[in-house]
Amino acid sequence: MKQLSRDDFEDLLLPHSHTTRTPETVVFELTYGCNLRCVHCSNPTHKALPNELTTAEILNLLDQSVDLGVLTVTFTGGELLTRPDVFDIFTHAALQGLLLEMISNATRVTPRVPAACAPSVQNICFSIYGATESTYEQVTNNHIRLVISSTDWRLLPSMVSLCPPYACQ
Repeated sequence: MKQLSRDDFEDLLLPHSHTTRTPETVVFELTYGCNLRCVHCSNPTHKALPNELTTAEILNLLDQSVDLGVLTVTFTGGELLTRPDVFDIFTHAALQGLLLEMISNATRVTPRVPAACAPSVQNICFSIYGATESTYEQVTNNHIRLVISSTDWRLLPSMVSLCPPYACQ
């Protein structure tokens, strides 16, 4: 079987999706649940609601997405890692042939998370709310648990020194 890079795969398929007007990407908010209270956030509750979709309902929607021709699903929340079934959802989506991405605030990343994501998630995006502890706390209304990296290269060494060893390279 010929293996293609992700870029080559998308280059082959995306022109078809444009001509057929097939959605190529879905952004799926798995929960309102979030452990932060960011000043810029539009999340109305920050709590997982009792009427949120069940695992079975989410898996069904993923199957329907595949049937429509969706290629990529970006999972987010709230904070998607607050869902206890998140890795079951990732596994199902990957088995359906979907390319997976996730957006997280990274505060619930433990050594288990990268290993659980590795087989199925191609891209992981962490929200970065500040290069210093005080900036992070002002934005998130939360005591700092993790600061990951910065696009401001001058601050990168100080930020890396704050990271747990498993959180970034």
